[in-house]
Amino acid sequence: MEIIQNIWTALTTENISLTQIITFPLAILETLLTMFLFLRIFDIKSNTKQKIIYIVSFMLIGMLANAIIPVPYNTFINLLSCFVLIIVVFKVGLFKSILSQLIPYFLFVIVGILVHNTYMSLTGITTDMIVTVPIHKLITSLFTNLIVFCFYKIISYFKLHIYVLENMRQRITSILVINFMFGIFAICVQAYIFSIYIEIIPYYLTLLNVGVLLFYFIFSLYSLIRTNSLEKTRQDLEQSQQYNKTLTILHDNIRCFKHDFNNIVTTIGGYVQSGDMDGLKKYYTELQGDCQKVNNLSALSPSVINEPAIYSLLANKYHLADANGITINLEVFIDLTELKIKPYEFTRILRNFNG
Repeated sequence: MEIIQNIWTALTTENISLTQIITFPLAILETLLTMFLFLRIFDIKSNTKQKIIYIVSFMLIGMLANAIIPVPYNTFINLLSCFVLIIVVFKVGLFKSILSQLIPYFLFVIVGILVHNTYMSLTGITTDMIVTVPIHKLITSLFTNLIVFCFYKIISYFKLHIYVLENMRQRITSILVINFMFGIFAICVQAYIFSIYIEIIPYYLTLLNVGVLLFYFIFSLYSLIRTNSLEKTRQDLEQSQQYNKTLTILHDNIRCFKHDFNNIVTTIGGYVQSGDMDGLKKYYTELQGDCQKVNNLSALSPSVINEPAIYSLLANKYHLADANGITINLEVFIDLTELKIKPYEFTRILRNFNG
């Protein structure tokens, strides 16, 4: 009984050392939830090794940053390290990495502000007590993580995810990146201000601030979805234009081939009757080149090259080579939607081949 009483006393009285000890497993829990959230929201494929590397690396960087860099600057270092780790470990693009850290961070900030304000209103405690008294730190953190976990389960149940094009135009990507970087900065500043003045600011102002941040966040996501949709439409239109160009050339070639068919048969018959096998071989080689050109054009089809970005790139390179008298033999033997690397990485490889 005395042991239980001692534990309860340690939890309910000011004890900074114990609070810091409790913070460590809570930080691991928050990092896990953050990772599961962005993996689910953006449908990022990953394995157990990648997840372990991310968790361990982020925790080590976080502990080092918190020990060396004062508040609130350590928050920016943690966000930056999260951004870099997502790119390196999960092999995602720049823009998706920014969103992968912004959305979970925003969710934790909003939920954390609401939980802390509500808890302080109900119990009458101060901010310092949440930071220094272990039981208050434990309760507020667990409630925050529990609510975020509920959001994660809802997202998982309804299979909600945001599709982000990896191969958007550079100008659009830059605008979106700058917009969301300002968003991250604004959220960090708001979170820091509220952590200082949380006892002074009235509860309705807290709700108003949360509402404004929520509106900004929803509007930014809406803009992203609209931009994503417009960019996808642009790529589809570009693909259709390339395909129409290919079909026109293919139609002209087949029409010419059909017109010359009788002449081709007659010519082959002449070589056979005269026994000129060398001439027949030479003629067959020339004829095979024309047939290969038709086969190449047949391969330049969205049904064969079933990845829009790759199709557009290959079609551009093929027509450029053809215009410059360069012969290309094109054959596709795989389903490009099942590549082991991401489409934008594959297009980067293809761009190195100058036609």
